[in-house]
This record gives sequence, structure tokens and C-alpha cells, in this order.
Amino acid sequence: MIGIMKDSGLPEAYIREYKQSRWIYNFGFVLCGGILVYELLKS
Repeated sequence: MIGIMKDSGLPEAYIREYKQSRWIYNFGFVLCGGILVYELLKS
């Protein structure tokens, strides 16, 4: 996806913001999944 964005000529600042937002999204997804698994295994 990043390669497509670079090929499209998007500004580097926009691509950097996109990368940061993906990190935050993925971290939240993993955190939520971890809590869910923990709660399922705890009972």
C-alpha cells in the first residue's frame, strides 16, 4: 500500500501520518484481541 501511495505522488508527510495511524489501529486491535482472549481463558 505504501508503494502505491508513493507511486501516486502523495506527499511524504501524508504517508508518514498514514503509517502512524496504521500502527495505532493495529496496536488497538491486538490489545482488544488480547483482552478478549484473556477474559475467555480466565473463566
